[in-house]
Amino acid sequence: MEISKLESYLLVFKEIFSDNFFENEEKFVIKIKNEEIIIDKITKRWSLKGVKFDHQRIFSLELTENFSVIVLIAKLLQKGYKKQELYLEKSWKLGHNNSGYADVVVLKNGLPVYVFEVKDILQINNFVSCKFSNKTKQLFSYLWQDKNIKVASFYSFNFLSKTDLFFNFVTKDQKISANSIDELFENWNKNRDTTPFILKNQKFDFKTRPIQFEELKKIDYNASKLIFQQFLTILRQHSVSDKSNAFDKMINLLIAKVCDEIQENRNFSVNFQDFSGLKFQYIEGIDDDISFLKRINDLYRVGMNEYMRKQIIDYDDKTIDFYLDDESRNYSKIKEIFDNLRLKKNNAFWFIEVFDDQSFHQNNLILKQVVKLIQVYKFKYNNKHQFLGDFFEELLNTSLKQEQGQFFTPLPLVEFMVKSLPIQEKIEQNIINSKAEIVPKMIDYASGSGHFLISYMDYVQKYFNSLEIKGTKDIKNKLEAYKNYPFSWARDSVFGIEKDYRLAKTTKIATFLNGDGWATIVNGDGINKFSSDDYKGTILDTKSKKNEIFDFVIANPPYSVSGFLKNIGNNNIDESDFTLLKSLNQNSSEIEVLFVERMEHLLKSETGIGAIVLPRSILTSSKYEKLRKFILKSFKIIALFESGDITFSGTTTSPIILFLQKMKTKSDYDFLVINSPKIIFQSNEKEKEFLGYQFSSNRNKLGIEIKHYNLAEKYSPLVREFFLNSKPKKLENYAFTVNISKILIKNWEKNITTIVPRYKKPGDDFIQLGKLIDEINPKNQIPESKKDKIHYLEISDLEKGLIKIKNEKIGKKIKKTQKIAVN
Repeated sequence: MEISKLESYLLVFKEIFSDNFFENEEKFVIKIKNEEIIIDKITKRWSLKGVKFDHQRIFSLELTENFSVIVLIAKLLQKGYKKQELYLEKSWKLGHNNSGYADVVVLKNGLPVYVFEVKDILQINNFVSCKFSNKTKQLFSYLWQDKNIKVASFYSFNFLSKTDLFFNFVTKDQKISANSIDELFENWNKNRDTTPFILKNQKFDFKTRPIQFEELKKIDYNASKLIFQQFLTILRQHSVSDKSNAFDKMINLLIAKVCDEIQENRNFSVNFQDFSGLKFQYIEGIDDDISFLKRINDLYRVGMNEYMRKQIIDYDDKTIDFYLDDESRNYSKIKEIFDNLRLKKNNAFWFIEVFDDQSFHQNNLILKQVVKLIQVYKFKYNNKHQFLGDFFEELLNTSLKQEQGQFFTPLPLVEFMVKSLPIQEKIEQNIINSKAEIVPKMIDYASGSGHFLISYMDYVQKYFNSLEIKGTKDIKNKLEAYKNYPFSWARDSVFGIEKDYRLAKTTKIATFLNGDGWATIVNGDGINKFSSDDYKGTILDTKSKKNEIFDFVIANPPYSVSGFLKNIGNNNIDESDFTLLKSLNQNSSEIEVLFVERMEHLLKSETGIGAIVLPRSILTSSKYEKLRKFILKSFKIIALFESGDITFSGTTTSPIILFLQKMKTKSDYDFLVINSPKIIFQSNEKEKEFLGYQFSSNRNKLGIEIKHYNLAEKYSPLVREFFLNSKPKKLENYAFTVNISKILIKNWEKNITTIVPRYKKPGDDFIQLGKLIDEINPKNQIPESKKDKIHYLEISDLEKGLIKIKNEKIGKKIKKTQKIAVN
C-alpha cells in the first residue's frame, strides 16, 4: 500500500475521531475508553490488544475493507461494547467440507448474537444484491448455524461521505420455519434493513427503529419485480392456493399502507413503549401478533371510511376500554360489540382460514412477511408511476379471478380508447369560454380495476403540465393549482362505479398507485336507480331518470350475465327507468343493453361522448334489434373499431368499440371503421401485432405481454379527427370510411337468402358484389369450386381493394330487421 493512500485514510480517522487519537512517525492510535486501536504505518497492520481472532488477515491494511473494520470496532467500543465481547475473523463451518470466517462477531455471555461481514465500499453492492445470491448466502449460513444470532449485517464505511452503511438481515420467523440455508434464503423477503441500530440503540438492544416516512424507498423496475415475485413466493411457502383471496388481502394491506403514508410520521404506542414514525410496519422486538394486527386493522378501517365511504365494523382499544371501565356497565352495548365482532366482521387479512390459536399464528406469519416485504417502499405518488403500475398489473393479471361477464381491458386498448377522444379540445374550449369547470367530467360505470380512470387522469394531467397558463384570473389560478397540485381536479371530475366490492377497492388503490387517488369511486351497481342508496352523497344522486352531467363515458361493461334481471327487479327498476327493458325477458342475459341506455342517461345532450366496448353480435343479431334502433336514434356513430376473438383473456367473444356522440341525427353521414386483421386473414399472429399485446398461455407467468401501443399512436388520431368533424387525409391499414346509410339493411322482403353489403372502392361509388368480383378478382382467377359458394361478401373480405377468398359463406335468411352489417 502506498503511504499516501494510507495517509488519506488516516486523515478521515482524524476527522471522525478528532478527540480520540494521537500519532507519531511510526504509529497512529485511536484511543476509545482505555482501549487503543494501533495502526502501524511501517508494517501497514493494525491491532487491538487482547481481542479474540481466528485469522491474522483481518489486521492487514493491504485489504482496504479492513479500514472499515477499524471504524466499526472503534464505534462499537464507543457504544460501550468491551473488547472481550468482540470476536474477529471467527471461523465457521460452511457445509460439510468448507469453512468461512465472519469478520466481526458480537458476543453476549460468550455466545454470538450479532455477525458482521465487512466489505469495501466498491464491493458491497455485489454482496447485498440478489443477483449474487451465493455471496449473500454466506451470511445466511452463519444465521442458520447458530440460533442465538439475532442479526447479521453487511457493513462498510464510506470514506468520501463519512457515513456508515448497514445492510441488516433480521430473519427470526423465517429461521423457525426453514429447514436449510437455501430455504432460509428463499423465505427471506429480500429487503435489507439499513438502520444503524447497533450504534443508535442501547448496548445489546437489537430492536429496530420504526421506519420514518422520509426513509421510504421509491419503487423502481427491480423493486417492482422483486415485490411481485416475493409475494408469490410467500404464498407458495405457506401453501396459499387461493390467489384471488390473497390478491384481495393485498389490496386491503395497500389501503392501510396508503392511509398510513398520507398521515406520514405520528406518535404511537406499542406494548407500553412510545414510538414516532409510520404505523404500517412490523417493529422487531416490540410487536407481537396482537399489537401488530390491531395497528394494521385500525389503518384499514380508517382508509375504508376515508376512501370508500364504508364503515367497517371494528372497535379500537380505546372504545373497548371505555365500555369495560364504564361504571354503569352497559352490558347490552358490550353484548352488541361481541355480536358484531362474531357475526358481522370479516377479517380483512386472513390469507388462510383462521379458527384457533395455531391457525391465527400461522396466518400472522404470512401477514408479517407480506407487510415486511412492502413496508419499506412508497406506494402513494402524485403522478403515474410506471413501475408501480407494472407491479399492480402483474398482481392483477395473475391473481384476480374474473367473474361472469367481466373481461378486463388490456392497456393498449385502454390507451387507444382514451386518446381517441377530444379531451384536450374540450378543455381548451372550456378555458376559452371561461367555464367554471375546466376539466370535462368523465365516468366509468363498470370500472373493474380502474384502467380507464387512470388513463384519463394521466392524459389530462400531462396536458395541464404542458399547458401555457393564460386566460382570466380565475382560470389562471386554477391552471396553476392543477400544475402545482397534480390531480387535485380529479375529485370533482373523475368517477368510477363498480358493483364488485373487491374490484371497487382495487380501482381505488389503482388510482393511488398511479396518481393522486382522489377520483370518486362508488361501490354500487352502474345501472341502479339514481335515487338508490348506492349513490347517496354523490353527484349521481337524483330522483330523475336521467343525470346528464358527464362529458365522457368510457367503459367496458359486463355482458352476457345470466339471471341479471332478477337483481333488476329487486332494485325496483322497471320500464320507466329503462325503455329497453321491453326488449328483454326473464331468460335474457344481455345486460349490456341497459348499460348502453344508461350511457345515454349520463351524457350531456348534444355534446356528450361515449366510448364503449360491446360484443360484435350487437351489429347483426336479432335479439339486439331494439338496441340498434336506440343507438341510431340517440347517437351519432363517430367510429367503429372491431377486433377478433383473442382480444380478451377468458373469452372468445369478438368485441367492437363504439365511439358515439349523443345527438339527434339523420341516417346519412360518414363514419370511420377500423377492421380486424383476424377476420380478414384468419391469423392470430397478425391480430396480436395489430392489437399490440398477447396473453400468456402459462398462467404462472405474467398474464399479458404488451408489445407496443400502435393502436393509440396510429388509430386514435383518426378517430379524434372524426370527432372534430374533419376527415383524415390518410388512413392506416384496416381503416376506411363508410356512409351509415349504405350499410344499414332495412326491411328486406322475405325469402332473400343472401346479404349483399357494399364496399366503397377508393374514388368510386358503391358497387354490387358481382361487379366487384369481376373487377378486382377476374373470374378466371377464382377456383370453379368457389364461384357458386360465394353468396355474399363482407367488408372484412377486402383489404386495400382486394378480395380475400377464404371460408365458404352460406347465405342466411333475413327477417325484417335492421342490421348493421359491418365486420
